[in-house]
Amino acid sequence: MALKNTKYRFGSITKFFHWFMAALIMFMLISGIYVAQFSDPGLFRFLALVWHKNIGVVILILVIMRYIARIMQQSPALPPSPIGFARTIHWLSLCVHYAIYALMVAQPITGILTSSAAGVPINVMKLFIIPVLITPSEQSFLLFKLIHSYCAYGLIGLLFVHICGALTHQFIHKDYVLKRMLPFVKVDIPEERAEEIEQNNTIERN
Repeated sequence: MALKNTKYRFGSITKFFHWFMAALIMFMLISGIYVAQFSDPGLFRFLALVWHKNIGVVILILVIMRYIARIMQQSPALPPSPIGFARTIHWLSLCVHYAIYALMVAQPITGILTSSAAGVPINVMKLFIIPVLITPSEQSFLLFKLIHSYCAYGLIGLLFVHICGALTHQFIHKDYVLKRMLPFVKVDIPEERAEEIEQNNTIERN
Protein backbone atom coordinates (compact mmCIF):
# COMPACT_ATOMS: atom_id res chain seq x y z
CA MET A 1 0.00 0.00 0.00
CA ALA A 2 1.44 3.38 -1.03
CA LEU A 3 2.22 5.93 1.66
CA LYS A 4 1.02 8.89 -0.41
CA ASN A 5 -2.18 9.39 -2.35
CA THR A 6 -2.29 8.28 -5.96
CA LYS A 7 -4.48 9.51 -8.79
CA TYR A 8 -7.42 7.35 -7.71
CA ARG A 9 -6.61 6.05 -4.20
CA PHE A 10 -5.81 7.36 -0.72
CA GLY A 11 -2.40 6.48 0.73
CA SER A 12 -1.56 5.10 4.17
CA ILE A 13 -0.73 8.55 5.59
CA THR A 14 -4.15 9.96 4.70
CA LYS A 15 -5.94 6.86 5.99
CA PHE A 16 -4.01 6.98 9.28
CA PHE A 17 -4.89 10.63 9.89
CA HIS A 18 -8.53 10.02 8.92
CA TRP A 19 -9.27 7.07 11.20
CA PHE A 20 -7.01 8.04 14.11
CA MET A 21 -8.56 11.49 14.24
CA ALA A 22 -12.04 10.02 13.82
CA ALA A 23 -11.47 7.91 16.95
CA LEU A 24 -10.13 10.91 18.89
CA ILE A 25 -13.03 13.12 17.82
CA MET A 26 -15.51 10.45 18.86
CA PHE A 27 -13.87 10.31 22.29
CA MET A 28 -13.96 14.11 22.48
CA LEU A 29 -17.66 14.31 21.68
CA ILE A 30 -18.60 11.55 24.14
CA SER A 31 -16.43 12.91 26.95
CA GLY A 32 -17.62 16.45 26.25
CA ILE A 33 -21.27 15.44 26.48
CA TYR A 34 -20.54 13.53 29.70
CA VAL A 35 -18.74 16.47 31.32
CA ALA A 36 -21.51 18.87 30.26
CA GLN A 37 -24.36 16.67 31.50
CA PHE A 38 -22.92 15.67 34.88
CA SER A 39 -21.69 18.29 37.32
CA ASP A 40 -20.63 15.95 40.15
CA PRO A 41 -17.06 16.64 41.32
CA GLY A 42 -16.14 12.95 41.22
CA LEU A 43 -12.84 11.47 40.08
CA PHE A 44 -14.24 10.00 36.87
CA ARG A 45 -15.59 13.36 35.68
CA PHE A 46 -12.32 15.03 36.61
CA LEU A 47 -10.31 12.50 34.59
CA ALA A 48 -12.75 12.79 31.68
CA LEU A 49 -12.28 16.58 31.67
CA VAL A 50 -8.48 16.33 31.89
CA TRP A 51 -8.30 13.89 28.99
CA HIS A 52 -10.87 15.92 27.07
CA LYS A 53 -8.57 18.95 27.23
CA ASN A 54 -5.43 16.95 26.44
CA ILE A 55 -6.90 15.16 23.43
CA GLY A 56 -8.37 18.44 22.21
CA VAL A 57 -4.89 19.97 21.97
CA VAL A 58 -3.60 16.80 20.27
CA ILE A 59 -6.40 17.05 17.70
CA LEU A 60 -5.47 20.68 16.99
CA ILE A 61 -1.87 19.64 16.29
CA LEU A 62 -3.01 16.70 14.14
CA VAL A 63 -5.34 18.93 12.11
CA ILE A 64 -2.42 21.19 11.22
CA MET A 65 -0.26 18.18 10.33
CA ARG A 66 -3.06 16.64 8.28
CA TYR A 67 -3.66 19.85 6.35
CA ILE A 68 0.06 20.12 5.56
CA ALA A 69 0.05 16.48 4.39
CA ARG A 70 -3.04 17.22 2.28
CA ILE A 71 -1.52 20.17 0.41
CA MET A 72 1.77 18.32 -0.14
CA GLN A 73 0.14 15.51 -2.12
CA GLN A 74 -2.57 15.15 -4.71
CA SER A 75 -6.17 14.39 -3.84
CA PRO A 76 -7.61 11.30 -5.58
CA ALA A 77 -10.07 12.03 -8.37
CA LEU A 78 -13.77 11.82 -7.62
CA PRO A 79 -15.87 9.04 -9.15
CA PRO A 80 -18.42 9.81 -11.88
CA SER A 81 -21.48 11.79 -10.78
CA PRO A 82 -24.80 12.13 -12.62
CA ILE A 83 -24.39 14.51 -15.56
CA GLY A 84 -25.63 17.95 -14.55
CA PHE A 85 -24.93 17.35 -10.88
CA ALA A 86 -21.18 16.72 -11.01
CA ARG A 87 -20.15 20.29 -10.19
CA THR A 88 -22.84 20.70 -7.50
CA ILE A 89 -21.90 17.44 -5.76
CA HIS A 90 -18.22 18.31 -5.99
CA TRP A 91 -18.68 21.73 -4.36
CA LEU A 92 -21.05 20.44 -1.69
CA SER A 93 -18.48 17.80 -0.79
CA LEU A 94 -15.72 20.41 -0.60
CA CYS A 95 -17.88 22.71 1.56
CA VAL A 96 -18.59 19.93 4.05
CA HIS A 97 -14.92 18.87 4.18
CA TYR A 98 -13.60 22.40 4.74
CA ALA A 99 -16.32 23.14 7.29
CA ILE A 100 -15.26 20.02 9.22
CA TYR A 101 -11.64 21.20 9.07
CA ALA A 102 -12.69 24.65 10.33
CA LEU A 103 -14.60 23.22 13.27
CA MET A 104 -11.78 20.79 14.12
CA VAL A 105 -9.65 23.92 14.57
CA ALA A 106 -12.30 26.09 16.24
CA GLN A 107 -13.37 23.40 18.71
CA PRO A 108 -10.04 22.97 20.55
CA ILE A 109 -9.27 26.71 20.36
CA THR A 110 -12.57 27.63 22.01
CA GLY A 111 -11.94 24.87 24.55
CA ILE A 112 -8.52 26.34 25.39
CA LEU A 113 -10.06 29.80 25.73
CA THR A 114 -12.83 28.40 27.96
CA SER A 115 -10.20 26.89 30.25
CA SER A 116 -8.24 30.15 30.23
CA ALA A 117 -11.38 32.12 31.05
CA ALA A 118 -11.76 29.86 34.10
CA GLY A 119 -8.16 30.64 35.08
CA VAL A 120 -7.01 27.05 34.51
CA PRO A 121 -3.85 26.33 32.44
CA ILE A 122 -3.69 23.08 30.45
CA ASN A 123 -0.89 20.60 31.12
CA VAL A 124 -0.71 18.68 27.84
CA MET A 125 0.41 15.12 28.50
CA LYS A 126 2.97 16.54 30.97
CA LEU A 127 4.98 17.66 27.91
CA PHE A 128 4.15 21.36 27.89
CA ILE A 129 1.72 23.77 29.50
CA ILE A 130 -0.69 26.10 27.76
CA PRO A 131 -0.88 29.08 30.14
CA VAL A 132 -3.92 31.21 30.84
CA LEU A 133 -4.21 33.28 27.66
CA ILE A 134 -6.92 35.77 28.64
CA THR A 135 -8.05 37.53 31.77
CA PRO A 136 -10.27 35.08 33.68
CA SER A 137 -13.88 36.18 34.09
CA GLU A 138 -17.25 34.52 34.40
CA GLN A 139 -18.57 36.42 31.40
CA SER A 140 -15.73 35.23 29.15
CA PHE A 141 -16.05 31.70 30.51
CA LEU A 142 -19.77 31.50 29.71
CA LEU A 143 -19.24 33.03 26.25
CA PHE A 144 -16.48 30.64 25.16
CA LYS A 145 -18.27 27.69 26.74
CA LEU A 146 -21.36 28.52 24.66
CA ILE A 147 -19.32 28.88 21.44
CA HIS A 148 -17.53 25.61 22.26
CA SER A 149 -20.90 23.87 22.62
CA TYR A 150 -22.23 25.27 19.34
CA CYS A 151 -19.05 24.16 17.55
CA ALA A 152 -19.61 20.66 18.94
CA TYR A 153 -23.21 20.57 17.68
CA GLY A 154 -22.09 21.85 14.30
CA LEU A 155 -19.35 19.22 14.11
CA ILE A 156 -21.81 16.45 14.98
CA GLY A 157 -24.15 17.64 12.22
CA LEU A 158 -21.39 17.84 9.61
CA LEU A 159 -20.02 14.42 10.55
CA PHE A 160 -23.53 13.01 10.13
CA VAL A 161 -23.71 14.51 6.63
CA HIS A 162 -20.21 13.19 5.88
CA ILE A 163 -21.12 9.65 6.98
CA CYS A 164 -24.40 9.76 5.05
CA GLY A 165 -22.47 10.83 1.96
CA ALA A 166 -20.03 7.93 2.33
CA LEU A 167 -22.86 5.43 2.80
CA THR A 168 -24.69 6.90 -0.22
CA HIS A 169 -21.62 6.25 -2.35
CA GLN A 170 -21.38 2.70 -1.03
CA PHE A 171 -25.00 1.53 -1.20
CA ILE A 172 -26.67 3.80 -3.78
CA HIS A 173 -23.97 4.79 -6.25
CA LYS A 174 -22.12 1.53 -5.53
CA ASP A 175 -18.73 3.06 -6.24
CA TYR A 176 -15.37 2.81 -4.46
CA VAL A 177 -15.36 6.09 -2.44
CA LEU A 178 -15.84 4.46 0.97
CA LYS A 179 -13.69 1.43 0.19
CA ARG A 180 -10.68 3.50 -0.84
CA MET A 181 -10.60 5.12 2.62
CA LEU A 182 -10.91 1.85 4.54
CA PRO A 183 -7.63 0.53 6.01
CA PHE A 184 -6.16 -2.68 4.58
CA VAL A 185 -8.61 -2.64 1.65
CA LYS A 186 -7.23 -2.67 -1.88
CA VAL A 187 -9.45 -1.04 -4.48
CA ASP A 188 -9.08 -2.08 -8.10
CA ILE A 189 -10.39 0.43 -10.62
CA PRO A 190 -10.97 -0.94 -14.14
CA GLU A 191 -9.68 1.13 -17.05
CA GLU A 192 -13.19 1.99 -18.22
CA ARG A 193 -14.00 3.39 -14.76
CA ALA A 194 -10.80 5.44 -14.85
CA GLU A 195 -11.95 6.96 -18.14
CA GLU A 196 -15.31 7.85 -16.60
CA ILE A 197 -13.51 9.50 -13.69
CA GLU A 198 -11.46 11.62 -16.08
CA GLN A 199 -14.62 12.68 -17.92
CA ASN A 200 -16.35 13.47 -14.63
CA ASN A 201 -13.51 15.66 -13.38
CA THR A 202 -13.36 17.43 -16.75
CA ILE A 203 -17.02 18.32 -16.33
CA GLU A 204 -16.36 19.64 -12.81
CA ARG A 205 -13.51 21.87 -13.97
CA ASN A 206 -15.60 23.41 -16.82
